[in-house]
Amino acid sequence: MPRKEKRPQRKRRRKRTAFWVICPKCGEAGFLRFRDGKPVIEHRNPKITAHMVSRYDSLEVIPYFDKPIPPTFIRYMGADSTILPFLLKIIPPHRCYVEVFGGSAKLLLAKPPSKVEVYNDIDGNLVNLFMVVSDEEKFNEFVRRMRWLLYSREIYFTFLKKMKNKEWKDDIDRAVMTFYCYNISYGGKWGGGFSAGPATNQAQALFNIIEKNLPLIHERLKRVYIERLDFRECIRKYDHEYTFFYLDPPHLFLTTETDNYYRLQERFSEEDFMDLLQLLKRAKGLWLLKHIYLPYLDDLVMKELEPYRFLLRFRRNIPSIGGDRETRPEPKRYHMVYSFYANYNIMRAGSGIVEKRSK
Repeated sequence: MPRKEKRPQRKRRRKRTAFWVICPKCGEAGFLRFRDGKPVIEHRNPKITAHMVSRYDSLEVIPYFDKPIPPTFIRYMGADSTILPFLLKIIPPHRCYVEVFGGSAKLLLAKPPSKVEVYNDIDGNLVNLFMVVSDEEKFNEFVRRMRWLLYSREIYFTFLKKMKNKEWKDDIDRAVMTFYCYNISYGGKWGGGFSAGPATNQAQALFNIIEKNLPLIHERLKRVYIERLDFRECIRKYDHEYTFFYLDPPHLFLTTETDNYYRLQERFSEEDFMDLLQLLKRAKGLWLLKHIYLPYLDDLVMKELEPYRFLLRFRRNIPSIGGDRETRPEPKRYHMVYSFYANYNIMRAGSGIVEKRSK
């Protein structure tokens, strides 16, 4: 009998666990990898040698998606849209996932489902919106009401006034006004102004969220616990050795130096931040804390927790307003620096290796 020819085996595609970054030594792009546990940036250009990265270097991560971009739910000030590709790669293995300061739940909606997932926020309007969207009967009525709303400046300011005076008929009416005001406010900041201009069709964008994204988000939230707890109670309730906490609290500079930037009834103070550090110091589970880089705060966290730390620098564009495409100026670019603190090795979490910081 003639021998059967062996089919050539297909090479398995390796899971990409490296980060595409800008090298702080030479300014060229490269992949951040680990050699014997030490971070090294390898460049595609063979003429450029690999560079070692010290713990004091600030890396600029180039965001890229090797998976479909997750659907948008609400436009929210300070959401993690720009750095989402980076965040998805530093989530450690876990069974219970908890977003202590939920906000728009950008990371929760983008990550693969965990066995147990918890969304928590102290803002009653946001919690009510998530509860309505996750409920089967209320969701259908919510979508029906949203479809009849026009993209209108008059409706926007009417809803803002009603929300301020707490003039809503039921939970669905409250959720509709919350959803509408967040998605139409400029920059996702509540009451930040009516978002409209000649560059993009914002009305079409809102329609796409209602028709395409909301059904997906409704299915995703069916398996999520929705809580409205103080962060202290939330951490104590769900703390376990197989829990992973993602913490993106109100940034101290914005809560102490600006006029109610986060629209909270009680400001997130430095005393609250110290309580948070003490809870994390005693936590059994894994945690990741994010904050705008502030030198005095960085020293405080390093002294109190002695965590793994990573500074992430990334570019943001401020869109130009007015004029046509030919006369409109280029968008302004500026850099943001975020500090990430964790009780596990952040840069090796994507490969499934968890190196927890010993207490």
